[in-house]
Amino acid sequence: MSYFDTLNAAKEYAVKETIKKGFLPCDSDLFTLQSVNYETYERRSIELTNMKTGRPSKMCLQLVIYRMNSGRYELVNYIN
Repeated sequence: MSYFDTLNAAKEYAVKETIKKGFLPCDSDLFTLQSVNYETYERRSIELTNMKTGRPSKMCLQLVIYRMNSGRYELVNYIN
């Protein structure tokens, strides 16, 4: 679990962590997440491409972003 001041910082962190694991997230899925209301969760399942083969992966990046009352964002991300 990580905390961020902006939604873009949370999304960028998720992308960097995904790339470290050898996958590229589908940008069109990631950028559909434009805002999160206060005290709500937004969940996204984002398709991945394997960086070694260049082919779509069967695994997906799971993002859960929560916006706290303070305006900060809590990010939970994992690949399954």
